[in-house]
Amino acid sequence: NDVSINIYAPPACSGTPTAGTAYGPATVCANSSFTLKDTAFTIAGSISYQWQSSPAGAGTWSPISNATTANYIVTAGITTATDYRFVVTCSNGGGQDISNVISIGMNPFYNCYCIPASACTNEGITNVTMGTLNNTSGYCASTSGFSDYKGLGSLTTISQGTSTPISVTARINDNNSALGVWIDYDGNGVFDTTEFTLIGVAPNMTYPATYTYSGSIAVPPSATLGITGMRVRESNGGGVAKTSACTNSGVYGEYEDYLITIGAGTPCSGTPTAGTITGPSTICASISFMVSASGYTTGTTGLTYQWQSKVGAGNWNNISGSTNPTYSVNSGITTPTNYRFYVSCSAGGADTSNVIAIALTPTTSCYCVPSTTGGATYYINNVSTTNASTNLNNSTSSGNAAGYHDFSAISPLVVLAGTTFNYSINVAGSSNYGMAIWIDTNMDGTFQTTEQFLTTSTYIYPPVTGTITLPLSARIGNTRMRILAAYTPGNPTNPCSNSGSGDFQDYTIQITSNPLAIDLKTITATNVGTRNRVDWTTGVEKAGDAFEVERSVDGRNFTYLASIKGKGEASTYSYWDQSPVTGVNYYRLKLVNVSGVNSYSNVVTATVKSGSFTVEAYPNPVSQLLTVKAYG
Repeated sequence: NDVSINIYAPPACSGTPTAGTAYGPATVCANSSFTLKDTAFTIAGSISYQWQSSPAGAGTWSPISNATTANYIVTAGITTATDYRFVVTCSNGGGQDISNVISIGMNPFYNCYCIPASACTNEGITNVTMGTLNNTSGYCASTSGFSDYKGLGSLTTISQGTSTPISVTARINDNNSALGVWIDYDGNGVFDTTEFTLIGVAPNMTYPATYTYSGSIAVPPSATLGITGMRVRESNGGGVAKTSACTNSGVYGEYEDYLITIGAGTPCSGTPTAGTITGPSTICASISFMVSASGYTTGTTGLTYQWQSKVGAGNWNNISGSTNPTYSVNSGITTPTNYRFYVSCSAGGADTSNVIAIALTPTTSCYCVPSTTGGATYYINNVSTTNASTNLNNSTSSGNAAGYHDFSAISPLVVLAGTTFNYSINVAGSSNYGMAIWIDTNMDGTFQTTEQFLTTSTYIYPPVTGTITLPLSARIGNTRMRILAAYTPGNPTNPCSNSGSGDFQDYTIQITSNPLAIDLKTITATNVGTRNRVDWTTGVEKAGDAFEVERSVDGRNFTYLASIKGKGEASTYSYWDQSPVTGVNYYRLKLVNVSGVNSYSNVVTATVKSGSFTVEAYPNPVSQLLTVKAYG
């Protein structure tokens, strides 16, 4: 049904109107919008409404532009405490009434940070320790991925111009995980990108795993004194960006907020103390690790921290960006490296810590330990080869829960580089399987995708047979062969982990070379200023033989430099490397025989240094590796 409504103008006001009661929030955050409201005010014709404001307690009232309704939104917010009131005026010869005063104060800036959001289910922060702050919690204490501990008050004090150690323990998964911290140094209620410190990146680990991130936070000398906010972010499945203080969409992990106090720093004077540094004695190539200092001078402004490194007999060099007492070498090293910690005072002297030498762990100890979801039922019960120099025939009578057997200590499979051998693999469990074989031909301690010699595209029934041809470029010596029989999937490609049941087995394979078709008598390398010279002599050659000179900076991965034609008879040769790297250079010859049999010489080294030099070569006579050192 339709209904007719008649709207009439209210009667004109007369006398003194009523302003009613004004109300609004007691406190607000700076620059955040809020609403003023009034109730029980006079509604009549010829009535006008006006909100007025005054600095808190000043009583100097001014009308607010366009604030002429009972409900008014202060869109831009305020930055200082402000008083408000509502004025109602009858313009029809009547009077005016003024409401009560609303005094709106300012929330402390550290209660005004954005509320972050993060998916948090099985990974998150379990402890934060920094100075006297030591808070332990369950991971994912809040399903929102954010836990606010500011209600505990300020839990520690850090000083201007100092470096403050922090450690955070978290439960992480096997994806890339990282830990970052924001501290609101300028007290503006915002975690700016310039206030972010990346504490560390965790290595890939099998879920669930516990990892402790350790690092230091450099407090600016200009940091505002007093209580401020600190936000800690642990991120799984991706890094922590300096722009992600409020959200890290699509990435699991957790945020935690704390209050801390920034205290005044004291200028340094005299000679500081660099303290003592620690780190691993050996490390696998390209694996991240951490070096840290303790007992160094802190608590004053004007201090500079700097990590330095050197390789071999080279010079000490500052490491870019490593200005905290804890330094994460995220990319690892590929050559033995020395480290030290340097501390200087802007108004005094400087000090250097002890030196730690970090060597490379033998590659045979650096392979990942593989795992499956179970290998007790489906396991490899025999591996055999034919057509190798020394063959393999190994039987296994039972599986195990881990799905991994390490047979690298038994007699090795011996294969000549450039030749082909046959394999046969049998598997228990009366089923069909996905199969894979990897051989670490460059001996770098990892099984690369280019080193997978068997890759099934679907399930096949055992015994699985086939052939493998080792490339001529394979490094000579003992290395690792890994075999996988997977109940699932049918096309395994991961040499470190399998998503289903199955069995990994490791063996040692000894890669050998043909006797030198070219009789190489000697090979040496010598540094001459900024250049290196490689010299070699032959006892026997044939017409058409050639030599390829190769260089490496890590003694493992060699690159081609030049090809030298042979002279067809016993001869002496020299090759000048015009652009060697500073530090140790590794050289070898690829002996290219006219008959098609190629082989490699021993490896020799030369070290580039500036200034005058002397040369030392050892051992003499040489058996496998001749070391030549140049000192300046």
